[in-house]
Amino acid sequence: MGNSPIIVNGISTNIITLIGYNGRPRIAHAGQVINAGSGGGSPTSAGWDCKHISLFRKLGTNTTPAITYASNTASTPMRVMDCIFDQNGFDAQEYAGIGGGFDFNEIRSTGASGAGTITVVAIDHPGCSCVGNYIHGVKGPAVAIMYGASSITTTHPVIAFNHIVNCLSDGITLKLQNASTLYNAVVVHNTIDNNQGHGIVLGTTMMSYLSLFNNIISNHVGVGKNAINFTDGYQVNVQLQKNIVDANCYYGNTADFNTISSVVAWAYGPNDVQANPGYVNAGSGNYKTGSNVNAKGLSGLGGVAGTIGAATNKLNIGAYQGPAALSALFTQQLLSGTGAGGTLMRNPLG
Repeated sequence: MGNSPIIVNGISTNIITLIGYNGRPRIAHAGQVINAGSGGGSPTSAGWDCKHISLFRKLGTNTTPAITYASNTASTPMRVMDCIFDQNGFDAQEYAGIGGGFDFNEIRSTGASGAGTITVVAIDHPGCSCVGNYIHGVKGPAVAIMYGASSITTTHPVIAFNHIVNCLSDGITLKLQNASTLYNAVVVHNTIDNNQGHGIVLGTTMMSYLSLFNNIISNHVGVGKNAINFTDGYQVNVQLQKNIVDANCYYGNTADFNTISSVVAWAYGPNDVQANPGYVNAGSGNYKTGSNVNAKGLSGLGGVAGTIGAATNKLNIGAYQGPAALSALFTQQLLSGTGAGGTLMRNPLG
């Protein structure tokens, strides 16, 4: 495919389907493949269902995503599922979506070297999801919640059950470009390991009812890099905004938190784990976990009600969920309308 994307604008209420067959057919592209709802007029109200394809970037170190969805019509969302993206060593963005979901995909970057600066997956307002993905070896920050409009608050984004590993920059970033407040963000059950940047970055944004728990953040050992990096006074007002940052596993990081000058240092939560998560073989991509984190996760979304639920269920901390946790995930309905856990590329259920 050349430089001209598929542009869809002004279509009413249909669902446009792009499905690959016979083993995810590969599309080599030089930039943008799908541009839905931003082709020069009002955003389209058509939804997209994009599944089972492979996108290979042959050119394009730029911020133009391979797939853009610029509609926030809740009834016709974009869903990208079971696709493979190979960045081919470029520093570029693969998905930017306002609403909809980027779920159960793999993103890799063959031959990548050196940290990049361009966010690979950017999810925006409202109710967007990034669930069950395997993102590894990419140059730029892997996943970010971002929104550019200063008049709009961003609500209910979900980043869950992802493996974000061996990336050359940061893992997850919660940083709105201009919006004043990030409401009800859910960042749970991610395995974030051995990235060369920070594990999670909490940026210069007012956050209310953040639920950040049951994540593994491990082996971030770069100079000045932290498991969770704070870039403003978030540490001070966390309780005032009823945020919940607890029940995470920290292991092998140079530092688990940073301390901002003149700001009180972060303290571990009562349910945090500071122990080896017991990956079976991280070097070969097997992130099944051991007894230090299995059956130690909290239930419920927390945050919304200012509670974190019970610690006596069978949920595992991290993305991997074994058979015992599957029942608990369905029972608790941890993530309404999404999958039960883990990643498609790395079997979460064992």
